[in-house]
Order: sequence, then C-alpha cells, then structure tokens
Amino acid sequence: MISYFSGFAFLFTMPILIAQWIGVVKLSKHGRRGDWWCMVTGTALATLNPFLQVAGAFLFRSLGGDTVIFNVLMFGGLSALGGLLFAIGFVLHAMRLSNLQNRISELEMMNLAQATELERIRNR
Repeated sequence: MISYFSGFAFLFTMPILIAQWIGVVKLSKHGRRGDWWCMVTGTALATLNPFLQVAGAFLFRSLGGDTVIFNVLMFGGLSALGGLLFAIGFVLHAMRLSNLQNRISELEMMNLAQATELERIRNR
C-alpha cells in the first residue's frame, strides 16, 4: 500500500520538478546570483529525495531494518527543505525584479523630465 502511495506521490511531483528545473535553467542565462543558487539548491534537494529514499530502502532492508521508518526519519524533510529553499530563492528573485522595474520607471521619468526641460529651453 505504501509503495503505491510513494509511486503516486513521485508521479505527482514530477511535473513540479520539471517546471522548477526548466525555470532554473532559463534563469541561469540571466546571471547566477544568490537567488538563483537558492533555487538550484532547493530543486536539487527535492529531486534527490526520491532517489535517496529508494537507495536508503534497499540499503536498510539489506541490514534488516524497517524501511518505512528509516525513510521517514532520514529523508522525509528533504523535499520540504528543497521546496522551502526554492520558494525563498523565488521570492528573492521577484524582489530583485521589482526593484529593477522601479528603477527603470524612475529613469524613464527622469528622461521624460529632461526632454520636457530641453523642449522648453529651445522654445524660449
């Protein structure tokens, strides 16, 4: 029963991970700042989690232990931590873009004001 749920959960998270990887790869072309590294780390942790759970299950089963408890204790939080890191990086990226848009607006207003002033000077 648990293996069916794990398989469903993995299939459910695949589109999310694919979207995260596409976003991270596309953002890498615009510079690798702290927000990008945070998103890459979060995506990598979330991607590694299912593989570590499978590897841990085989390893711990060979040692004779209960694989469900082992996986929950050892790797249960990696996906959550990865999602949190990705979200933090995403917020930092959005804040940087917002600041950039505000600066562009300021410069456009200054340019318009200078053009208006030059036009007034020419008409004197």
